[in-house]
Formats: sequence, structure tokens, C-alpha cells
Amino acid sequence: LKLLNKFVRETLRIYNAGVGMYRITTKQFKFGNHLVPANQKVFVYSGYDHFNVTDPFEFRPDRDQNYNWTPFGIGSRSCLGQIFAVMELKMIVYLTLYRYHIDITSSQPIMFPQFEINGSLA
Repeated sequence: LKLLNKFVRETLRIYNAGVGMYRITTKQFKFGNHLVPANQKVFVYSGYDHFNVTDPFEFRPDRDQNYNWTPFGIGSRSCLGQIFAVMELKMIVYLTLYRYHIDITSSQPIMFPQFEINGSLA
């Protein structure tokens, strides 16, 4: 069960359910070289922390999972169905492994799309 939890967590790290979330700032703050005023609508990309790890495009369920994991958002506005979604994903993986025999037929690694994350607001 621990390995299944790690598998699901690593899958959702790479393919998170939501791209990000909008928030309204409550006070002025500095982000890099930019000053963000109070009452400003900002978009928080939830995948940034997911790919801010060593070898971010490598699927490793045994990865140290001490990063900010937010595939369903965070806080009071996070997805209400996240517990059900994770449970459903675990059942799909379990039933697939139970009903089918899976073989690796190629020695080629699975490649994930490459993209660059830019932390600036400009």
C-alpha cells in the first residue's frame, strides 16, 4: 500500500489535476524585483514545486517527497473531491494490475514533455 501511495503521488506530481489557482493579495509584498500591490489578483502555478526537484521529468515513486505537493490546490479553496479522486486512482491502478499482466516491451525510457519554468512576472 505504501508503494501504491508513492506511485499515485508521483503520478500526480507530473500530471497534476489543476494547473494553478487564482488568489487576491491581502497586503503588498515583494516578489523578486517586482512589488505586488494589495488587492491584486495573482495566479499561483501549482506545478512549480512539483518540478523543482532533482530530475523532475524522471518518474521515481521512491523519490523523497518533502516538496510542496499541491495537485488539487491548497487551503480552504482546494478541490473538495481530492480524497475521492486519489482513492479512485488507486482503485484503477490496483484493478489494472490485478486483471492484466503488464510487460515492458521496450528499453527506451518514457519521455515527458520538456518546458521551462520562469519565476518572473515580466
